[in-house]
Amino acid sequence: MQAKTRRKLAVAARVLEFFRAHPSEQPSYREAIRKLEACYARAEALVASRQTGAEELQAATARRDELSSRIRNGLVPQLTRVGQGGGLHCAIRGANDRGLVLVVERHLDGAAIEPGAFEDLKRGVEELRSLLDTIEGLSRDSDRQASELAKEILETSRLIAELDGLNRHRFRVDGRLLDEWAAVRNERGPFRPRAA
Repeated sequence: MQAKTRRKLAVAARVLEFFRAHPSEQPSYREAIRKLEACYARAEALVASRQTGAEELQAATARRDELSSRIRNGLVPQLTRVGQGGGLHCAIRGANDRGLVLVVERHLDGAAIEPGAFEDLKRGVEELRSLLDTIEGLSRDSDRQASELAKEILETSRLIAELDGLNRHRFRVDGRLLDEWAAVRNERGPFRPRAA
């Protein structure tokens, strides 16, 4: 998560805490706070989901790299050594992982290979294909969640700006609370008012 996003979520958390300590019965406040709480909850859920997705993506990518290396450097050369490679080693050189899967599958489909002789290669290619699909799906999910999170952050900022105007009016005669509110909504800190 970007530092800017973390700061904006921290502001939203402080704003909600401030309003718990200084509640208002005005309907405009209550509605804005209700919306802010819902927006903050959605943003936090998206952050948690993105973190989980990032961990899954990292694990899938590591497994993909391991499997691709095993196929390229172990299984395909083994096939070539026993005379079943037929130029496969050269065909996969420089191919990306998706190309590797296609070339090896095409070779295995068209070759007269003894049944069971290269089951490891077949299983490896099937797993690699599945991992590539998983990685693409996780990447799409991450992009979608990033877009949704950006919308929630924008809405959070809009609601805090709305509350800022209400609070400036509400605390116009109480300098201490006005300073406390300014510290709470400040994105960069300090987050607590200085003692006079």
